Amino acid sequence: MTTLSPGDRLYKYELERKIGGGHFGEVWLAQDLVVSRQLAVKILDESMAPVAASLDEARLGNKLNHGNVVRIHYADVIAHAGGKLVVIAMDHHAKGSIQSLLNAGKFLNAPTAVAVVVDVLRGLEYLHEQNFLHNDIKPSNILIGDDSRALLTDYGISRVLGPSGSATSTVAYTLHRAPETTASDLTSVQSDIYQVGMTLLRLVNGVETLEKRRAALGAVAFERLKSTGRLLEFALFVDARLKRVIVKATAAAPAKRFHSALEMRRALERIRFKGYWDADPSGDLFGIEGSNKFTFTVRSTGSNHEMQAYRENLKSRRKTKVSRHCHKGLSEAQLSVMQKKLMTDVIKGEL
Repeated sequence: MTTLSPGDRLYKYELERKIGGGHFGEVWLAQDLVVSRQLAVKILDESMAPVAASLDEARLGNKLNHGNVVRIHYADVIAHAGGKLVVIAMDHHAKGSIQSLLNAGKFLNAPTAVAVVVDVLRGLEYLHEQNFLHNDIKPSNILIGDDSRALLTDYGISRVLGPSGSATSTVAYTLHRAPETTASDLTSVQSDIYQVGMTLLRLVNGVETLEKRRAALGAVAFERLKSTGRLLEFALFVDARLKRVIVKATAAAPAKRFHSALEMRRALERIRFKGYWDADPSGDLFGIEGSNKFTFTVRSTGSNHEMQAYRENLKSRRKTKVSRHCHKGLSEAQLSVMQKKLMTDVIKGEL
């Protein structure tokens, strides 16, 4: 693609600074010279046929208007420096993607993750009502609005639903790709639901864990586990109720998933959190239940492990041991069980 620089003008947009990029091109903060407004401008090389072929859908996207969907203002192919570029101009959200909210453990605490995904599902409900499929749902495509709402962005590979309730797409983020789309390239409401499930999995489990697992397994084995419904692994601190939602959303068989974004949203909205786990700036886990903060330490000597658990009242700052969760002489397997028990008790509000 042509090298772009601050000050370059593309149609009515003057580029200010590059704010993102990826496989398909670059994203720039730009000034709309006609209305004196800052926008985010996605710039792609026209030679990338799958993206250029989606321009009709991107143009249709400027008619979409929903509080959880980023507004598209302009989409076209323009001439520049002897070549052609695909330009998609959309609202700029200075807070960036939800990845900026991740803690040092690279995950979101459960209440925050659910709030984000509920917003995503509201936006997805609207897209589906307008006969759109998103087909590229992932953490980097979820932005934070000025009012802290989550918004779906990136319509580079969105598709319009046909009469059969499906659409053909040759592009997808392979990490989140639903197993049925690997062979047929047919996307549907259920393949979007699958991508939301994978997004939620990564947000509560650690955004890097799935990529690391694919790297360890290899792409073929990874896709095989997807297609047989045996891919998911959860961190000890993930709420069992969230696990059930994620398992259903990412079922290998489309018919076993949530039937709609609304159904999945309602399942998440029914969850009430008495406690949850987070990570401090050092990456150490801590639990929150009401006005109490829970931490634990592990000291190991050879194959023997000692676990100590603590409760700190966030108002008085008084710190005490939680004797029922202090153990000595644990094997590796026993240590995992005891950590899980502590985490579950905090989540259930039983301490």
